[in-house]
Amino acid sequence: MVMIDNSGSTIETDPKQAFRLQLLNNFFNNYQAKTNFFWGLSYFGNDEVQSLVGMGPGTAFGDAAAMTNAIHAYTWVFPQGDTPYFLALNALTADIQSDSGLKDADTSYAIVFMSDGIPDPAVADNDLIAAVKGIVGLKPNHVTFSTIYFDLTNSIGPDAVQAAARLQMMANYGGGQFANTLFQGANLKLNDIATVPPAICTQGL
Repeated sequence: MVMIDNSGSTIETDPKQAFRLQLLNNFFNNYQAKTNFFWGLSYFGNDEVQSLVGMGPGTAFGDAAAMTNAIHAYTWVFPQGDTPYFLALNALTADIQSDSGLKDADTSYAIVFMSDGIPDPAVADNDLIAAVKGIVGLKPNHVTFSTIYFDLTNSIGPDAVQAAARLQMMANYGGGQFANTLFQGANLKLNDIATVPPAICTQGL
């Protein structure tokens, strides 16, 4: 499942969502044929979180056809507003909690959270850590939380350093990986970042 920052600042840091759409499309094209995969795609900004796959409780995940429609819908979403990390993290928690497959022994969740900035409204590091721990704790060894910092203007200032460090911290506590376009460029691939949960690794899949 992918949670994307669509705040107003992304108009400059990723014009026309080009980088974010490239990530989504490349990853989806590689894995859309896997019938055991279900997909989640949401964005946050302007004091709200919007799921593009489902519109209510228990509908945050869908099949490949639903993800195709979700990615297409995202191309028409205009960036605006602030960067409500906490709303996004709460939405991820609710999505997993309401998933009908949560109690299935074979169900695992690989989350990728991407942003171009620091939380707005502000959130203390300890609260972010607690939120990420809460998400991966919903099903221990079956949930990973990876993060991406993106800014295609390659502007390295205090805010960028702080934002990237915070996202890396979140990935560390989420058992996932961290990527940063400032140092790794725009050719990142989601399949190199989305982390297979430990339970799947131990099953040899």
